[in-house]
Amino acid sequence: GLATLQTTLTTSGTSLATLTQATAQTSPAAPAASLSTVASLPADRLLAPAAASCAYLRSGPYRIVVNKNGGTAPSTEVFTVNAPGLTFTNAAGQSFAAVSTGTCSFSVPSNGSELVVGRSGVIAARVNGDAGVMVGAVLFPEQAHSVAELAGEWNTLDFDRTVTNGPIHLTAATLAIDSAGKLTAINRCDNVLSCVALTGANLPVVTVSANSAGGFNAVNAGDPNVDRTFAYRAGGGELMWVTIANAGHISFATRKAPLVQPVLGRIQESWNVTATAAYTAPTPISVSRNTVATIDATAGSYVRNNVQNSTTGATRPETLVINNPREGYLHRLAATVTRSDGLTSNVGEFVALPLRGMDMSIVAFPVANELLLSVVSSTVVP
Repeated sequence: GLATLQTTLTTSGTSLATLTQATAQTSPAAPAASLSTVASLPADRLLAPAAASCAYLRSGPYRIVVNKNGGTAPSTEVFTVNAPGLTFTNAAGQSFAAVSTGTCSFSVPSNGSELVVGRSGVIAARVNGDAGVMVGAVLFPEQAHSVAELAGEWNTLDFDRTVTNGPIHLTAATLAIDSAGKLTAINRCDNVLSCVALTGANLPVVTVSANSAGGFNAVNAGDPNVDRTFAYRAGGGELMWVTIANAGHISFATRKAPLVQPVLGRIQESWNVTATAAYTAPTPISVSRNTVATIDATAGSYVRNNVQNSTTGATRPETLVINNPREGYLHRLAATVTRSDGLTSNVGEFVALPLRGMDMSIVAFPVANELLLSVVSSTVVP
């Protein structure tokens, strides 16, 4: 009854207005115009117990998708999270105790794993894979979705092979799926920057269908392997999905829509998990911080001052172009610049795909052939 609901709201620290808004926006029938890119938790997680050091880590089942090479099936399972107790229990019943290393950041002392939690409830992680090799992973609250919810146009950023037994490398695509789960169009970008539309006989015969174990099967008629796809709808109503293959190939997708310029003076900090083409994550989760310094509305670009030395606070200017090289993507231009402390710095090119409503971006570094999972930890707007 209402008394029980009020008790649950009080215990979870959620207001009725927040719950009502999340319930309306996360309906599959919610129109695109009503969706919010402000990251927040879905209604059911707003009512679940939270971790003491992170309001966005809530108890319940979480899907983990691991960027790990090898095995006979894609590396994924469902963990049960006890947020107040900071325990993660896998499908085999093994429990792993986490400790807080700061607001919404955690480590698992028993195996060296690291996790960071964004405001949407999405977790980027560096976890202990086979033989102690650290690998990248993403976790999010387990949800059930229909195939019809995947209908529409999507932007992706991926680690994949586009030639049989060819090199693993960064790719991207803009694709369309119909309400029956069939791929109807794809603009494939083999090197992230330039693309080719596959049509007619060149269009892959790809179909997405429900999997009774959760998520979907993604089947390419020309490939005997079955990929797995998992979707997550955040509190603002936006949907993201992740596809994982047997060999560890991984793809992130978000609804195709134009990006808007950031607010002048915005200060943003993020956590970053770096994954390599060898499907490893050899370096600890890093932290980045930048401030939007200037905006060029005509060029669709802005300059941010990105911190290079956390001790001195020295920064360097970086130019980013929104909706470049395509709508919905963000392009950092390569340049040689002078830092605020007078040192010369080479800015590496990247192409990022912000996942709408998730406070998370997937970042491709073409020269290094590395993929970054970047989760916003804080944003300050003047």
